[in-house]
Amino acid sequence: MVSNVSILEEKINIHTNYDITLLSPIKCGGKVKYITFPSTLDEVIESIKFSKQNDLKLFILGGLTNTLVLDSGLDGLAISTKNLKGITVKDDVISAKCGESLSHVIQSAINNNLSGLEQLSGIPGTIGGALKGNAGSYNKAISDIFYSAEIVLPDLSIKKIYNSDDLFSYRASNLPKDSFIYSVSLRLNKVDDNKPLIKQREEYILKRKEVGQYDKPSLGCVFKNPTPLSAGLLIDKCGLKGLSYNGAVVSESHANFITVEKNTTANSYLTLANKVREEVFKRFGITLDYEINIMGQN
Repeated sequence: MVSNVSILEEKINIHTNYDITLLSPIKCGGKVKYITFPSTLDEVIESIKFSKQNDLKLFILGGLTNTLVLDSGLDGLAISTKNLKGITVKDDVISAKCGESLSHVIQSAINNNLSGLEQLSGIPGTIGGALKGNAGSYNKAISDIFYSAEIVLPDLSIKKIYNSDDLFSYRASNLPKDSFIYSVSLRLNKVDDNKPLIKQREEYILKRKEVGQYDKPSLGCVFKNPTPLSAGLLIDKCGLKGLSYNGAVVSESHANFITVEKNTTANSYLTLANKVREEVFKRFGITLDYEINIMGQN
């Protein structure tokens, strides 16, 4: 049972029974029992402390651009990173608080004549989420340019970690368990002229538009590619484009995307995704792993 909520609300502004559709880009999902929106490191620590003192399960919510919160909601305390903003540049290193959008970090890098992020242009979400999931595209990943991160450990201590061979894998990072990513630093390449970078960024965004990535609300790629194969190609070969369930639809333009119509539920999205996994396994004997994060009880 949570106690002393009113006192802590004054310190870290706790919201109760918060509707996750207010944060989700696909406007579906249940309610979060408690949620905070810290804007400083101290407020992050106080939020984690509150979850520990009251034996609440802790959830970290970034932009939710690849996270499905099920209709059952989240029974615990969620920390939203949406107010943790700020970008600094020193020489060839760009640093950003976890809640900064990846697109803003890329634009800031280009503005400062720093190259190395262009291939990630158009990927939605936050820099914290990009690090957590080792986001990547066009043969480039965050792990290729990662320099360091400031994280809060479960014991509330603050640690700075640096890149290492065992820190990342495909679409995943091996950060200390239950740690909170507070800031991320990337080491890029200094260039004299940023005009080619601007052009490359526009070209990568155009490629995403051409395959319909932004046509309808989605969480991006649902499944990881089972190397060396393409999840989208396997789904397409099963003839699943256009398959729908209660407003969730396998995209006609990108088979590894599930788009949602108005009033679609998170559970309907998951039901369709599980059906796709089942069909791919039936035909190819391959179990697709989820690239999206799934939170809550089904």
